Amino acid sequence: MYNKYLLLLRDFDFKGTTYPKGSVFQIANDIPVYFQARHVESIKEGDMSPCAWAWDEEDWGAVCLPSDIVEYYETWEAVRNKHLETEEIVPISNDDAVDVNDLIVEKDPISLRKVALFEVIVNDKWGFIDREGKIVINPQFDQIGSFYDGYCSINLNGKWGLIDKRGKIVIDPIFTYEFHGYNTFHDGVLLVFHEQNCCYIDAKGQIVIKDKFERATQFSEGLAAVQKGEKWGFIDRGGKFVIRQQFDNADGFREDFAPVCFGGRWEYGDWGKVYVGGKWGYIDKAGDIVIKPQFDEAGQFCDGFAIVKIEDKEAFIDKAGNIVSPYFDHVLAFKEGLAQVIIDGKAGFVNKACEIVINPQFDMGGLSLFSEGLAQAEVSELSGFIDKTGAFVINPQFSHAKDFCENRAAVANWSTDPFFWGFINKAGEIIVELQFEDVQDFSEGLACVKTNKKWGFIDKRGKMVITPQFFPDEDDVMISTFRYGLAQVFLGRKMGYIDKTGKYIWNPRDYPISRYDV
Repeated sequence: MYNKYLLLLRDFDFKGTTYPKGSVFQIANDIPVYFQARHVESIKEGDMSPCAWAWDEEDWGAVCLPSDIVEYYETWEAVRNKHLETEEIVPISNDDAVDVNDLIVEKDPISLRKVALFEVIVNDKWGFIDREGKIVINPQFDQIGSFYDGYCSINLNGKWGLIDKRGKIVIDPIFTYEFHGYNTFHDGVLLVFHEQNCCYIDAKGQIVIKDKFERATQFSEGLAAVQKGEKWGFIDRGGKFVIRQQFDNADGFREDFAPVCFGGRWEYGDWGKVYVGGKWGYIDKAGDIVIKPQFDEAGQFCDGFAIVKIEDKEAFIDKAGNIVSPYFDHVLAFKEGLAQVIIDGKAGFVNKACEIVINPQFDMGGLSLFSEGLAQAEVSELSGFIDKTGAFVINPQFSHAKDFCENRAAVANWSTDPFFWGFINKAGEIIVELQFEDVQDFSEGLACVKTNKKWGFIDKRGKMVITPQFFPDEDDVMISTFRYGLAQVFLGRKMGYIDKTGKYIWNPRDYPISRYDV
Protein backbone atom coordinates (compact mmCIF):
# COMPACT_ATOMS: atom_id res chain seq x y z
CA MET A 1 0.00 0.00 0.00
CA TYR A 2 1.62 3.22 -1.14
CA ASN A 3 0.61 5.92 1.29
CA LYS A 4 3.40 8.45 1.78
CA TYR A 5 5.03 11.08 -0.39
CA LEU A 6 8.30 12.90 -0.04
CA LEU A 7 8.68 16.38 -1.55
CA LEU A 8 11.95 18.28 -2.09
CA LEU A 9 12.10 21.72 -0.48
CA ARG A 10 15.04 22.79 -2.66
CA ASP A 11 17.05 21.58 -5.64
CA PHE A 12 19.20 18.54 -4.90
CA ASP A 13 22.32 17.62 -6.88
CA PHE A 14 23.08 13.91 -6.94
CA LYS A 15 25.80 12.29 -9.06
CA GLY A 16 25.56 14.88 -11.79
CA THR A 17 21.75 15.01 -11.86
CA THR A 18 19.74 17.89 -10.39
CA TYR A 19 16.36 16.93 -8.97
CA PRO A 20 14.37 20.20 -8.90
CA LYS A 21 12.57 21.73 -5.97
CA GLY A 22 9.09 20.28 -6.02
CA SER A 23 10.16 16.80 -7.14
CA VAL A 24 8.12 14.05 -5.49
CA PHE A 25 9.04 10.51 -4.47
CA GLN A 26 6.52 7.93 -3.28
CA ILE A 27 7.07 5.79 -0.20
CA ALA A 28 5.33 2.57 0.91
CA ASN A 29 4.64 2.16 4.63
CA ASP A 30 7.99 3.75 5.52
CA ILE A 31 9.70 1.39 3.05
CA PRO A 32 11.02 3.27 0.02
CA VAL A 33 9.59 2.41 -3.36
CA TYR A 34 11.94 0.34 -5.51
CA PHE A 35 12.75 1.94 -8.81
CA GLN A 36 15.40 1.70 -11.46
CA ALA A 37 18.18 4.27 -11.52
CA ARG A 38 21.74 4.53 -12.62
CA HIS A 39 23.21 6.02 -9.47
CA VAL A 40 24.26 4.02 -6.42
CA GLU A 41 25.44 5.93 -3.36
CA SER A 42 27.04 4.39 -0.28
CA ILE A 43 26.31 6.22 2.97
CA LYS A 44 27.22 6.09 6.61
CA GLU A 45 24.43 5.09 8.95
CA GLY A 46 22.68 8.14 10.37
CA ASP A 47 24.17 10.60 7.90
CA MET A 48 21.16 10.85 5.62
CA SER A 49 17.50 9.94 5.51
CA PRO A 50 16.88 7.35 2.80
CA CYS A 51 14.02 8.18 0.48
CA ALA A 52 14.36 5.56 -2.23
CA TRP A 53 16.43 2.67 -3.43
CA ALA A 54 18.40 2.54 -6.63
CA TRP A 55 19.22 -0.40 -8.83
CA ASP A 56 22.31 -0.28 -11.02
CA GLU A 57 22.74 -3.37 -13.20
CA GLU A 58 23.53 -6.06 -10.57
CA ASP A 59 24.01 -3.91 -7.48
CA TRP A 60 21.65 -2.29 -5.01
CA GLY A 61 22.30 0.81 -2.95
CA ALA A 62 20.48 3.63 -1.20
CA VAL A 63 19.64 6.90 -2.89
CA CYS A 64 19.38 9.33 -0.03
CA LEU A 65 18.45 12.93 0.61
CA PRO A 66 19.49 15.17 3.53
CA SER A 67 16.64 15.13 6.04
CA ASP A 68 16.47 18.93 6.19
CA ILE A 69 15.43 19.35 2.56
CA VAL A 70 12.38 17.10 2.46
CA GLU A 71 8.82 17.05 3.74
CA TYR A 72 6.67 13.94 4.17
CA TYR A 73 2.95 13.78 3.38
CA GLU A 74 0.48 11.02 4.14
CA THR A 75 -1.70 11.59 1.07
CA TRP A 76 -1.40 12.90 -2.46
CA GLU A 77 -4.09 15.45 -1.60
CA ALA A 78 -1.86 16.87 1.11
CA VAL A 79 0.90 17.44 -1.43
CA ARG A 80 -1.54 19.14 -3.76
CA ASN A 81 -3.30 21.28 -1.16
CA LYS A 82 -0.25 22.59 0.64
CA HIS A 83 2.22 23.12 -2.18
CA LEU A 84 0.64 23.13 -5.59
CA GLU A 85 -2.78 24.81 -5.43
CA THR A 86 -3.87 23.52 -8.79
CA GLU A 87 -6.75 21.35 -9.90
CA GLU A 88 -4.69 19.32 -12.34
CA ILE A 89 -2.55 16.83 -10.47
CA VAL A 90 -1.10 13.77 -12.17
CA PRO A 91 -0.67 11.04 -9.51
CA ILE A 92 2.56 9.06 -9.61
CA SER A 93 2.12 5.60 -11.05
CA ASN A 94 4.23 2.82 -9.59
CA ASP A 95 5.29 -0.76 -10.16
CA ASP A 96 7.80 -2.97 -8.44
CA ALA A 97 10.41 -1.58 -10.83
CA VAL A 98 9.82 1.54 -12.90
CA ASP A 99 12.12 4.13 -14.38
CA VAL A 100 13.24 6.82 -11.97
CA ASN A 101 11.91 9.52 -14.30
CA ASP A 102 8.37 8.17 -13.89
CA LEU A 103 8.64 8.83 -10.18
CA ILE A 104 10.16 12.26 -10.43
CA VAL A 105 7.76 14.95 -11.48
CA GLU A 106 8.11 18.69 -11.75
CA LYS A 107 6.30 21.45 -9.93
CA ASP A 108 5.31 24.27 -12.25
CA PRO A 109 2.61 26.97 -12.27
CA ILE A 110 0.32 24.94 -14.55
CA SER A 111 0.34 21.41 -13.19
CA LEU A 112 2.42 18.62 -11.75
CA ARG A 113 3.51 16.74 -14.86
CA LYS A 114 6.23 14.46 -16.13
CA VAL A 115 8.97 16.64 -17.56
CA ALA A 116 9.91 14.62 -20.63
CA LEU A 117 8.86 16.36 -23.85
CA PHE A 118 10.82 16.17 -27.10
CA GLU A 119 10.70 18.55 -30.06
CA VAL A 120 9.72 17.29 -33.50
CA ILE A 121 8.95 18.89 -36.83
CA VAL A 122 6.26 17.70 -39.27
CA ASN A 123 5.57 19.51 -42.54
CA ASP A 124 7.69 22.46 -41.40
CA LYS A 125 5.72 22.86 -38.16
CA TRP A 126 7.09 22.26 -34.66
CA GLY A 127 5.47 20.24 -31.89
CA PHE A 128 6.37 17.82 -29.09
CA ILE A 129 6.20 14.08 -28.43
CA ASP A 130 6.38 12.12 -25.19
CA ARG A 131 8.79 9.29 -24.38
CA GLU A 132 6.64 6.74 -26.17
CA GLY A 133 6.76 8.74 -29.41
CA LYS A 134 3.16 9.90 -29.10
CA ILE A 135 2.48 13.44 -30.29
CA VAL A 136 1.26 15.34 -27.23
CA ILE A 137 1.53 18.88 -28.63
CA ASN A 138 0.50 18.95 -32.28
CA PRO A 139 3.07 20.33 -34.74
CA GLN A 140 1.62 23.77 -35.44
CA PHE A 141 4.27 26.35 -34.58
CA ASP A 142 6.63 28.16 -36.96
CA GLN A 143 9.42 28.31 -34.38
CA ILE A 144 9.91 27.18 -30.80
CA GLY A 145 12.17 27.85 -27.86
CA SER A 146 12.81 25.44 -24.98
CA PHE A 147 10.69 24.57 -21.97
CA TYR A 148 11.72 26.51 -18.90
CA ASP A 149 9.77 26.55 -15.64
CA GLY A 150 6.96 24.72 -17.37
CA TYR A 151 6.61 27.10 -20.32
CA CYS A 152 7.97 27.17 -23.86
CA SER A 153 8.09 30.16 -26.19
CA ILE A 154 6.42 29.61 -29.57
CA ASN A 155 6.15 31.63 -32.76
CA LEU A 156 3.11 31.91 -35.01
CA ASN A 157 3.14 34.22 -38.02
CA GLY A 158 6.21 36.06 -36.77
CA LYS A 159 4.88 36.74 -33.25
CA TRP A 160 5.87 35.10 -29.97
CA GLY A 161 3.76 33.67 -27.15
CA LEU A 162 3.95 30.93 -24.50
CA ILE A 163 2.54 27.42 -24.19
CA ASP A 164 2.40 25.14 -21.17
CA LYS A 165 3.27 21.45 -21.17
CA ARG A 166 -0.19 20.50 -22.35
CA GLY A 167 0.33 22.62 -25.46
CA LYS A 168 -2.22 25.16 -24.30
CA ILE A 169 -1.41 28.70 -25.40
CA VAL A 170 -1.25 30.60 -22.12
CA ILE A 171 0.00 33.85 -23.64
CA ASP A 172 -1.20 34.69 -27.14
CA PRO A 173 1.53 35.16 -29.77
CA ILE A 174 1.45 38.95 -30.05
CA PHE A 175 4.99 39.84 -29.02
CA THR A 176 7.76 40.83 -31.41
CA TYR A 177 10.66 39.17 -29.61
CA GLU A 178 11.16 35.73 -28.13
CA PHE A 179 11.20 35.52 -24.34
CA HIS A 180 14.44 33.46 -24.33
CA GLY A 181 15.49 32.94 -20.69
CA TYR A 182 12.71 35.20 -19.45
CA ASN A 183 9.80 32.80 -19.93
CA THR A 184 9.45 32.35 -16.19
CA PHE A 185 7.09 34.24 -13.90
CA HIS A 186 8.28 36.21 -10.90
CA ASP A 187 5.78 37.43 -8.33
CA GLY A 188 3.06 36.38 -10.78
CA VAL A 189 4.24 38.51 -13.68
CA LEU A 190 6.48 38.04 -16.71
CA LEU A 191 8.86 40.63 -18.15
CA VAL A 192 8.49 40.98 -21.93
CA PHE A 193 9.86 43.28 -24.62
CA HIS A 194 7.03 44.60 -26.75
CA GLU A 195 6.79 47.47 -29.22
CA GLN A 196 10.29 48.69 -28.34
CA ASN A 197 9.56 48.80 -24.60
CA CYS A 198 9.72 46.55 -21.55
CA CYS A 199 6.44 45.72 -19.86
CA TYR A 200 4.99 43.18 -17.43
CA ILE A 201 2.17 40.74 -18.18
CA ASP A 202 0.25 38.20 -16.12
CA ALA A 203 -0.41 34.53 -16.90
CA LYS A 204 -3.28 35.55 -19.18
CA GLY A 205 -1.03 37.76 -21.28
CA GLN A 206 -2.61 40.96 -19.96
CA ILE A 207 -0.35 43.94 -19.36
CA VAL A 208 -0.60 44.52 -15.60
CA ILE A 209 1.64 47.56 -15.24
CA LYS A 210 0.59 50.29 -17.62
CA ASP A 211 3.89 52.15 -17.73
CA LYS A 212 6.40 51.22 -20.43
CA PHE A 213 10.10 51.16 -19.61
CA GLU A 214 13.27 51.47 -21.66
CA ARG A 215 14.96 48.79 -19.56
CA ALA A 216 13.80 46.62 -16.68
CA THR A 217 14.64 43.59 -14.52
CA GLN A 218 12.47 40.71 -13.40
CA PHE A 219 10.69 41.17 -10.09
CA SER A 220 12.80 39.97 -7.20
CA GLU A 221 11.89 40.13 -3.51
CA GLY A 222 8.80 42.13 -4.42
CA LEU A 223 10.52 44.89 -6.40
CA ALA A 224 11.81 45.41 -9.95
CA ALA A 225 14.44 47.85 -11.19
CA VAL A 226 13.19 49.88 -14.16
CA GLN A 227 14.47 52.69 -16.35
CA LYS A 228 11.96 55.31 -17.47
CA GLY A 229 13.53 58.21 -19.28
CA GLU A 230 17.10 58.78 -18.17
CA LYS A 231 17.00 57.37 -14.64
CA TRP A 232 16.37 54.06 -12.89
CA GLY A 233 14.15 53.44 -9.87
CA PHE A 234 12.29 50.52 -8.28
CA ILE A 235 8.62 49.68 -8.61
CA ASP A 236 6.37 47.39 -6.61
CA ARG A 237 3.98 44.80 -8.01
CA GLY A 238 1.36 47.49 -8.59
CA GLY A 239 3.74 49.56 -10.73
CA LYS A 240 4.26 52.27 -8.11
CA PHE A 241 7.74 53.75 -7.72
CA VAL A 242 8.68 52.93 -4.14
CA ILE A 243 12.31 53.96 -4.64
CA ARG A 244 12.44 57.13 -6.70
CA GLN A 245 14.25 57.40 -10.02
CA GLN A 246 17.76 58.59 -9.24
CA PHE A 247 20.20 55.95 -10.53
CA ASP A 248 22.02 55.78 -13.85
CA ASN A 249 21.93 51.97 -13.78
CA ALA A 250 20.64 49.31 -11.39
CA ASP A 251 20.07 45.60 -10.88
CA GLY A 252 17.44 43.67 -8.93
CA PHE A 253 17.31 42.93 -5.21
CA ARG A 254 18.85 39.82 -3.74
CA GLU A 255 19.30 39.19 -0.04
CA ASP A 256 17.72 42.63 0.63
CA PHE A 257 20.43 44.58 -1.25
CA ALA A 258 20.44 45.88 -4.84
CA PRO A 259 23.44 47.18 -6.83
CA VAL A 260 22.98 50.75 -8.14
CA CYS A 261 25.22 53.00 -10.20
CA PHE A 262 25.80 56.74 -10.34
CA GLY A 263 27.28 58.03 -13.60
CA GLY A 264 28.42 55.93 -16.54
CA ARG A 265 27.09 55.24 -20.02
CA TRP A 266 26.37 52.48 -22.53
CA GLU A 267 28.99 51.80 -25.20
CA TYR A 268 29.45 49.19 -27.90
CA GLY A 269 32.23 46.72 -27.13
CA ASP A 270 33.53 43.51 -28.64
CA TRP A 271 30.55 41.60 -27.20
CA GLY A 272 27.83 44.16 -27.87
CA LYS A 273 26.61 46.92 -25.60
CA VAL A 274 28.40 47.28 -22.27
CA TYR A 275 28.00 49.74 -19.43
CA VAL A 276 31.17 51.68 -18.61
CA GLY A 277 32.08 54.40 -16.15
CA GLY A 278 30.24 55.42 -13.04
CA LYS A 279 30.52 53.99 -9.54
CA TRP A 280 28.43 51.17 -8.11
CA GLY A 281 27.18 50.78 -4.56
CA TYR A 282 24.23 49.11 -2.83
CA ILE A 283 20.85 50.20 -1.47
CA ASP A 284 18.34 48.55 0.84
CA LYS A 285 14.59 48.31 0.26
CA ALA A 286 14.03 51.71 1.81
CA GLY A 287 16.19 53.18 -0.94
CA ASP A 288 18.95 54.10 1.49
CA ILE A 289 22.55 53.67 0.40
CA VAL A 290 24.05 50.98 2.62
CA ILE A 291 27.36 50.55 0.76
CA LYS A 292 28.60 53.77 -0.79
CA PRO A 293 29.23 53.89 -4.56
CA GLN A 294 32.91 53.06 -5.02
CA PHE A 295 33.11 50.05 -7.34
CA ASP A 296 33.55 49.93 -11.12
CA GLU A 297 31.24 46.90 -11.27
CA ALA A 298 29.07 45.20 -8.65
CA GLY A 299 27.19 41.91 -8.59
CA GLN A 300 24.23 40.72 -6.54
CA PHE A 301 24.74 39.25 -3.08
CA CYS A 302 24.71 35.48 -2.61
CA ASP A 303 25.22 33.75 0.74
CA GLY A 304 26.23 37.08 2.27
CA PHE A 305 28.91 38.02 -0.28
CA ALA A 306 29.06 39.87 -3.60
CA ILE A 307 31.71 40.15 -6.30
CA VAL A 308 32.86 43.69 -7.10
CA LYS A 309 35.39 45.14 -9.51
CA ILE A 310 37.87 47.90 -8.71
CA GLU A 311 39.79 49.06 -11.76
CA ASP A 312 40.95 45.77 -13.32
CA LYS A 313 40.69 43.59 -10.19
CA GLU A 314 37.80 41.63 -8.65
CA ALA A 315 37.15 40.79 -5.01
CA PHE A 316 34.44 39.67 -2.58
CA ILE A 317 32.74 42.08 -0.19
CA ASP A 318 30.47 41.42 2.78
CA LYS A 319 27.26 43.32 3.56
CA ALA A 320 29.19 45.97 5.42
CA GLY A 321 31.08 46.73 2.20
CA ASN A 322 34.36 45.33 3.52
CA ILE A 323 36.77 43.63 1.12
CA VAL A 324 37.00 40.11 2.56
CA SER A 325 39.22 38.39 -0.01
CA PRO A 326 42.41 39.03 -1.95
CA TYR A 327 42.12 40.94 -5.21
CA PHE A 328 41.77 38.65 -8.22
CA ASP A 329 42.15 39.14 -11.94
CA HIS A 330 38.88 37.28 -12.40
CA VAL A 331 36.32 35.26 -10.42
CA LEU A 332 34.18 32.52 -11.97
CA ALA A 333 30.85 31.24 -10.68
CA PHE A 334 30.57 28.89 -7.73
CA LYS A 335 30.09 25.20 -8.45
CA GLU A 336 30.03 22.45 -5.83
CA GLY A 337 30.82 25.05 -3.17
CA LEU A 338 33.98 26.45 -4.77
CA ALA A 339 34.65 29.32 -7.19
CA GLN A 340 37.62 29.46 -9.49
CA VAL A 341 39.80 32.59 -9.19
CA ILE A 342 42.64 33.90 -11.32
CA ILE A 343 45.72 35.73 -9.97
CA ASP A 344 48.59 36.71 -12.28
CA GLY A 345 47.46 34.21 -14.88
CA LYS A 346 47.25 31.33 -12.40
CA ALA A 347 44.01 29.62 -11.35
CA GLY A 348 42.90 28.32 -7.95
CA PHE A 349 39.73 28.12 -5.84
CA VAL A 350 38.02 29.92 -2.97
CA ASN A 351 35.22 28.60 -0.76
CA LYS A 352 31.96 30.35 0.13
CA ALA A 353 33.68 32.02 3.08
CA CYS A 354 35.88 33.69 0.41
CA GLU A 355 38.94 31.86 1.69
CA ILE A 356 41.56 30.54 -0.74
CA VAL A 357 41.44 26.76 -0.35
CA ILE A 358 43.48 25.85 -3.44
CA ASN A 359 46.32 28.28 -4.16
CA PRO A 360 46.37 29.74 -7.69
CA GLN A 361 49.03 27.59 -9.30
CA PHE A 362 47.51 26.19 -12.49
CA ASP A 363 47.72 27.85 -15.89
CA MET A 364 44.63 29.86 -16.75
CA GLY A 365 42.53 27.71 -19.07
CA GLY A 366 44.16 24.57 -17.70
CA LEU A 367 41.81 24.17 -14.76
CA SER A 368 38.14 23.22 -14.96
CA LEU A 369 35.38 23.76 -12.42
CA PHE A 370 34.65 20.89 -10.06
CA SER A 371 32.39 18.10 -11.21
CA GLU A 372 31.51 15.15 -8.97
CA GLY A 373 34.17 16.27 -6.50
CA LEU A 374 37.08 16.44 -8.95
CA ALA A 375 38.47 19.13 -11.26
CA GLN A 376 40.62 18.67 -14.32
CA ALA A 377 44.02 20.33 -13.85
CA GLU A 378 46.84 20.74 -16.33
CA VAL A 379 50.57 20.65 -15.62
CA SER A 380 53.17 20.86 -18.40
CA GLU A 381 50.41 20.37 -21.01
CA LEU A 382 49.23 17.13 -19.40
CA SER A 383 45.89 16.79 -17.64
CA GLY A 384 45.02 15.03 -14.41
CA PHE A 385 42.42 15.52 -11.68
CA ILE A 386 42.59 17.20 -8.28
CA ASP A 387 40.29 16.90 -5.27
CA LYS A 388 38.97 19.82 -3.23
CA THR A 389 42.20 20.08 -1.24
CA GLY A 390 44.13 20.67 -4.46
CA ALA A 391 45.89 17.31 -4.30
CA PHE A 392 46.21 15.26 -7.47
CA VAL A 393 44.20 12.07 -7.14
CA ILE A 394 44.82 11.21 -10.80
CA ASN A 395 48.28 12.33 -11.91
CA PRO A 396 48.69 14.48 -15.04
CA GLN A 397 49.17 12.03 -17.90
CA PHE A 398 46.55 12.78 -20.57
CA SER A 399 46.83 15.20 -23.47
CA HIS A 400 43.06 15.88 -23.26
CA ALA A 401 40.45 15.30 -20.58
CA LYS A 402 36.82 16.17 -19.92
CA ASP A 403 34.95 16.54 -16.63
CA PHE A 404 33.67 13.55 -14.69
CA CYS A 405 30.08 12.64 -15.32
CA GLU A 406 28.43 9.58 -13.80
CA ASN A 407 31.82 8.47 -12.39
CA ARG A 408 33.49 8.45 -15.80
CA ALA A 409 35.74 11.03 -17.50
CA ALA A 410 36.72 11.05 -21.14
CA VAL A 411 40.49 11.19 -21.77
CA ALA A 412 42.81 11.11 -24.78
CA ASN A 413 46.54 10.96 -25.52
CA TRP A 414 48.79 12.22 -28.30
CA SER A 415 50.41 8.80 -28.58
CA THR A 416 48.44 8.12 -31.77
CA ASP A 417 47.74 10.31 -34.77
CA PRO A 418 44.91 10.99 -34.88
CA PHE A 419 44.48 10.63 -31.14
CA PHE A 420 41.66 8.53 -29.69
CA TRP A 421 39.35 8.90 -26.73
CA GLY A 422 38.43 6.51 -23.93
CA PHE A 423 37.14 6.71 -20.34
CA ILE A 424 38.65 6.44 -16.86
CA ASN A 425 37.09 5.97 -13.43
CA LYS A 426 37.86 8.03 -10.33
CA ALA A 427 40.79 5.79 -9.48
CA GLY A 428 42.38 6.81 -12.77
CA GLU A 429 41.93 3.35 -14.25
CA ILE A 430 41.19 3.11 -17.95
CA ILE A 431 37.77 1.44 -18.05
CA VAL A 432 37.11 2.02 -21.74
CA GLU A 433 40.17 1.77 -23.99
CA LEU A 434 41.24 4.81 -26.01
CA GLN A 435 39.71 3.88 -29.36
CA PHE A 436 37.11 6.46 -30.40
CA GLU A 437 37.41 9.44 -32.73
CA ASP A 438 35.19 11.53 -30.46
CA VAL A 439 33.02 11.00 -27.40
CA GLN A 440 30.37 12.70 -25.31
CA ASP A 441 29.81 12.46 -21.56
CA PHE A 442 27.87 9.60 -20.02
CA SER A 443 24.21 10.32 -19.45
CA GLU A 444 21.73 7.86 -17.99
CA GLY A 445 24.37 5.12 -18.13
CA LEU A 446 25.32 5.47 -21.83
CA ALA A 447 27.86 7.56 -23.74
CA CYS A 448 27.74 8.55 -27.38
CA VAL A 449 30.97 7.63 -29.22
CA LYS A 450 32.23 8.13 -32.76
CA THR A 451 34.05 5.50 -34.79
CA ASN A 452 34.57 5.36 -38.55
CA LYS A 453 32.75 8.72 -38.79
CA LYS A 454 29.54 7.33 -37.30
CA TRP A 455 28.08 7.63 -33.82
CA GLY A 456 26.84 4.86 -31.52
CA PHE A 457 26.46 4.28 -27.78
CA ILE A 458 28.48 2.34 -25.20
CA ASP A 459 27.72 1.36 -21.61
CA LYS A 460 30.02 2.11 -18.67
CA ARG A 461 32.08 -1.02 -19.30
CA GLY A 462 32.74 0.05 -22.87
CA LYS A 463 30.38 -2.45 -24.47
CA MET A 464 28.85 -1.14 -27.70
CA VAL A 465 25.11 -1.40 -27.00
CA ILE A 466 23.86 0.65 -29.99
CA THR A 467 25.85 0.08 -33.17
CA PRO A 468 27.49 3.19 -34.73
CA GLN A 469 25.13 4.23 -37.51
CA PHE A 470 24.24 7.88 -36.96
CA PHE A 471 25.79 10.80 -38.82
CA PRO A 472 24.58 14.41 -38.64
CA ASP A 473 24.78 16.37 -41.88
CA GLU A 474 26.75 19.26 -40.40
CA ASP A 475 29.94 19.01 -38.35
CA ASP A 476 28.71 21.36 -35.61
CA VAL A 477 25.63 19.21 -34.89
CA MET A 478 26.12 16.18 -32.65
CA ILE A 479 24.02 13.22 -31.63
CA SER A 480 22.43 14.09 -28.30
CA THR A 481 23.01 12.30 -25.03
CA PHE A 482 20.16 10.35 -23.48
CA ARG A 483 17.58 12.42 -21.63
CA TYR A 484 14.61 10.82 -19.93
CA GLY A 485 15.26 7.59 -21.78
CA LEU A 486 15.56 8.95 -25.34
CA ALA A 487 18.37 10.32 -27.51
CA GLN A 488 18.01 12.57 -30.54
CA VAL A 489 19.90 11.07 -33.50
CA PHE A 490 20.58 12.12 -37.08
CA LEU A 491 20.86 10.38 -40.43
CA GLY A 492 22.14 13.25 -42.52
CA ARG A 493 19.47 15.95 -42.27
CA LYS A 494 16.88 13.53 -40.93
CA MET A 495 16.27 13.48 -37.19
CA GLY A 496 14.71 10.78 -35.03
CA TYR A 497 14.61 9.57 -31.43
CA ILE A 498 15.80 6.20 -30.14
CA ASP A 499 15.40 4.42 -26.83
CA LYS A 500 18.21 2.63 -25.01
CA THR A 501 17.84 -0.50 -27.08
CA GLY A 502 18.41 1.53 -30.26
CA LYS A 503 14.77 1.19 -31.28
CA TYR A 504 13.29 4.18 -33.06
CA ILE A 505 10.58 5.86 -31.00
CA TRP A 506 10.32 8.57 -33.66
CA ASN A 507 11.45 7.61 -37.15
CA PRO A 508 13.92 9.97 -38.86
CA ARG A 509 12.31 12.83 -40.75
CA ASP A 510 13.63 15.90 -42.54
CA TYR A 511 14.87 18.35 -39.95
CA PRO A 512 16.29 21.88 -40.19
CA ILE A 513 19.54 21.74 -38.23
CA SER A 514 18.48 24.92 -36.46
CA ARG A 515 14.97 25.16 -35.09
CA TYR A 516 15.01 28.72 -36.44
CA ASP A 517 15.74 27.66 -40.04
CA VAL A 518 12.15 26.84 -40.98
